[in-house]
Amino acid sequence: MDSTIIIAPKSDKPSLQVDRKNIITTTETPAPLFIQASVINPAVTVSNLVGTELYTLVQGLPDTASLVNSGGTSIGTPSTGPSAVALVSNELQGLYLKDHHAGSYTLNVEAVSDVGDGDNQSSAVIPLNVVIMGKETDLNGTPDSDIIISDGTAPKITAGNGDDLVAGGTGENRILPGSGSNRVWGGEYSGSGDGHRDTFAFEAGDTGTTSIQDFEPGVDVIDLSKLLNIDNVWSSGDLANQVNIDEMDGKTRITALSEIISLDTIPLETLLPGGNAMDPAERLSSLVEQGHLIVSQQFGHEGKDTLYAPPAAELK
Repeated sequence: MDSTIIIAPKSDKPSLQVDRKNIITTTETPAPLFIQASVINPAVTVSNLVGTELYTLVQGLPDTASLVNSGGTSIGTPSTGPSAVALVSNELQGLYLKDHHAGSYTLNVEAVSDVGDGDNQSSAVIPLNVVIMGKETDLNGTPDSDIIISDGTAPKITAGNGDDLVAGGTGENRILPGSGSNRVWGGEYSGSGDGHRDTFAFEAGDTGTTSIQDFEPGVDVIDLSKLLNIDNVWSSGDLANQVNIDEMDGKTRITALSEIISLDTIPLETLLPGGNAMDPAERLSSLVEQGHLIVSQQFGHEGKDTLYAPPAAELK
């Protein structure tokens, strides 16, 4: 007598990872979400909401907001139990949040393994804190790791001390990356520059690494004037003890005290033709003279300078 054995799939505990759990952006500006979900040996075709075993639920999305792909098209499958948007694995790639109105809320993200037998397995829920600001408003980060995306109208963008991702948007931007391991675009996220002058400013106490993804030589500026201590500095040679400029892996690297600034698309010779043959003081002096680098409004160098007198209290 022949027997038939049917092996039915069973749900396994999925895993979920969310990179940077604070989103600060402006209205109508897509902000990237970095969500990864996985499960062991997922069943490709099952009878459930989305037709595959593994999906991710995003709960708490207001009516004014949508999840979109890199082309701006809304994606995901509405779910009523619970009220959420379900995303399959390929929809997590290039995922963005876009909101039409200012406000703040929390999105709850959860990975689900569902083979259609009613015995689902879920990951722990990870909250995503979202702040949507109006146009022409400063954007301020948190002490944790943030995603800060502007449309180019924010007068100033100040990140916190986490490992932040910042994009200023099209326009002239002033960005303060802060401490931590940061990735920064002066223009649009994942862009290559917009021809507008962006200022990347660093302040006293900043430490870590900032990777500028779209620095434009002759357009953008790095401002170290509030990071450095130049009270007893009288020459570029002395200042070179605080600021070193070299190249690492084909990228210009500026080390200012405990802050390392990497121009990820710019070799030293592109930023400063002939720079490889210069000594540290010459590189520093040349970058200041060409306007790529601000070290102080009161510090002169071997080239031409416009100097400004400090307030009287600083002269005492």
